[in-house]
Amino acid sequence: MHILYVKYDTGSIERKPGQGRPRASTATEDRYLSIIARRNRGATASQLSRDLYAATGTRASRVTVSKRLHEIGLFARRHAVCASLTSTNRRVRLAWCREHRDWSMDQWATVLFTDESRNGCLPKHRLSPYVHMERTRDRLPTLQCPRN
Repeated sequence: MHILYVKYDTGSIERKPGQGRPRASTATEDRYLSIIARRNRGATASQLSRDLYAATGTRASRVTVSKRLHEIGLFARRHAVCASLTSTNRRVRLAWCREHRDWSMDQWATVLFTDESRNGCLPKHRLSPYVHMERTRDRLPTLQCPRN
């Protein structure tokens, strides 16, 4: 009903410029935020908000900073904590992978995977809780066996 009234009143249903709440940051400040987030991948949104205020004087909340980072393709992710592989472990895994790469679905259906836990050797306090990752297809982890 509102759309019909707006159409009758203004002759158009286009949104008027200047409507709505203005953005908390400018395009320049968004670019600066992108730069400091990429330089310091371990920084949280709260830390980035403080850095933005210290550099530009613009107050932006943690949520606003997260939204700006999402707009440019940066997302907060936790580090995966798992055992680091030795060169011997890598060779053994690669050999196993090559032996089983041509298995059929029926052969895989008979396998019982009993140990799917991550054994963390590294202390968790040494790792930063957040990493800003770009969402790009070429950076997705791939677990494929190399063929020859």
